[in-house]
Amino acid sequence: MTICEIHFRNLRSAICLMACFSFAVFAQSEAENTFLDRANLGIKLGVNFPNMAYSDKKLDVYQSSVYATGLFELFGEYAIINSLSIRPGFKYTTRGQHINIYSFNYEFNAKYIELTLPLAYTFQTTNNITPYMLVGPVLGIVCGGDIRYYKEADGRTYKTGLNKSNTSTSSFGLYLGEGLKYNLLIKEFLVILGVEAGYHLGLIDKHSDKEHDGTANALNADHYNIKGTRKHRGPELGITFAIPLANFKKPKQPEPEPPPAVPEPEPPSEPVSEEPSQTAQEIDETTDQ
Repeated sequence: MTICEIHFRNLRSAICLMACFSFAVFAQSEAENTFLDRANLGIKLGVNFPNMAYSDKKLDVYQSSVYATGLFELFGEYAIINSLSIRPGFKYTTRGQHINIYSFNYEFNAKYIELTLPLAYTFQTTNNITPYMLVGPVLGIVCGGDIRYYKEADGRTYKTGLNKSNTSTSSFGLYLGEGLKYNLLIKEFLVILGVEAGYHLGLIDKHSDKEHDGTANALNADHYNIKGTRKHRGPELGITFAIPLANFKKPKQPEPEPPPAVPEPEPPSEPVSEEPSQTAQEIDETTDQ
């Protein structure tokens, strides 16, 4: 079983939960605001600056070197109300840390596929620019990576792949972010461009159980006395590109004008009865009498 399959069932359950939640939200759309009017699809490209936070103060002194890794996210966004939306997505990035201090050179590179589910609050638009804030949970699984350690005594670099003996293969944290969106209309086709800055706050320990109980085989055995916790940290920067699904709505057909009203024919008038006419002779005879 590969490391990507270890928590596949948990990720599948989370996806099902997200789908059920999204369906419940979609079902509440108002009649005058259809699903296409409220939904966007987009991508985010950026960089992540990984770091680790240690509860053991003896290890926390080893500050991570500043370095960047790539970040890619595919997301959808649905407006629950005008100012509040949900933005589920799948993110691929690398977390960990690089330490280069004195003669100590250590690299922890964990590649993650993450399920993100933040809520976004949108502020008032000014000059076609819309600021927003994000906050939400992040569930991740390790899908590769390695640990590298340079040993100065023999001038060699040791490398081992990530597995259950040297890291926790799942991750959970919070994403806090803020950004700006700009609506750009290109020949009646709307696209939404944006910039975003955020921070990943890991909430669970990334040491493995074997590291805590001492059963893991360590390359740097003299320093492998694990105490406390280590958690992912790191700021993120990115640009976003989204397409409103309303672009793909079929144009509304104008309602046909009603046919001109045809007046109903008037009923035929009844003939007026007239007194029988008299001849002139009859009139004279009547007068003589």
